[in-house]
Amino acid sequence: MPLGTDPNRPQGTSSFHVYRSDDHGLSWSLAGRGLPTRGRIHALAVQETTAFAGSDDGLFVSADGGYSWAGRDMPPDSAVQCFAPAGRRLFAGTKGAGVFVTEDAGHSWRPISKGLIDTNVRSLAVQGAVVYAGTDSEGVFVLPDGAEAWIPFGRELPDGSQVFDLAVKNTWIYAALYSRGLYRLAAGGGSWRRVGDVEPLRFHVHGESLLAGHNPGGVYRSIDEGLTWHLADGLTDRSPTWVLGDAGPNVLVGTSPEGVSISHDAGASWKPSAAGLPPGAAVVALAADKSYVLAGVVTQDGR
Repeated sequence: MPLGTDPNRPQGTSSFHVYRSDDHGLSWSLAGRGLPTRGRIHALAVQETTAFAGSDDGLFVSADGGYSWAGRDMPPDSAVQCFAPAGRRLFAGTKGAGVFVTEDAGHSWRPISKGLIDTNVRSLAVQGAVVYAGTDSEGVFVLPDGAEAWIPFGRELPDGSQVFDLAVKNTWIYAALYSRGLYRLAAGGGSWRRVGDVEPLRFHVHGESLLAGHNPGGVYRSIDEGLTWHLADGLTDRSPTWVLGDAGPNVLVGTSPEGVSISHDAGASWKPSAAGLPPGAAVVALAADKSYVLAGVVTQDGR
């Protein structure tokens, strides 16, 4: 697990909130009416006119850009840890109940977990109509276009691989194994191969940039398909990375205690962008629409 102090397991009282930005991450305002404040926010997603939040208190949806939220039924004891939009479908990976999919903006969900030998799904990624799932101990699985069952994807990942993040760049699939490194595999299958010497908890693709978020350790960037990596300017090598995401032309990183930092140059340099967030807040989830960004925030002592 991450070496940095986990804001999702803080000492003392903590509360969880959603903030919204209407200027691509430059400033923030409190949103999230109707979301319980004591449940950890694991994941956020925006699909068309609906926003989704997965938390310890269940699944919630918003039809007004994150300002107000209502609960949606999901199977018990299946906290949503990740989302992946795929056209009209939205996939949700859960902690212990596999994967679910909705085709009606979250009103109804059906399980789609046949073939998953590990139902603790930490990450999801989409390439066209193909979906990839990263699990807690059994590596990566793929759901081919039109299929209803998952199959193992690739060979030669380390045994017991925890796939904390997945991302797609052109024909490559990247898997972030945190303490075991970053691996890459062509979409057609074959054997996974380690890429460089980074060990990301979070991994993100922005244009031609590969961004590896360490925990702790700042953000590293590669522009040569992972052959070489450089620590980005503006973040210390002790800033734990919790989430990376796009916000229009910008890239955002959630850290603690900085909150949010922003990059206007594809991750080469960063500067604080936490205006409107509570002091010392940790941002642990991000999701963006064309016109707004949502951030899942952890605060200490009820702030």
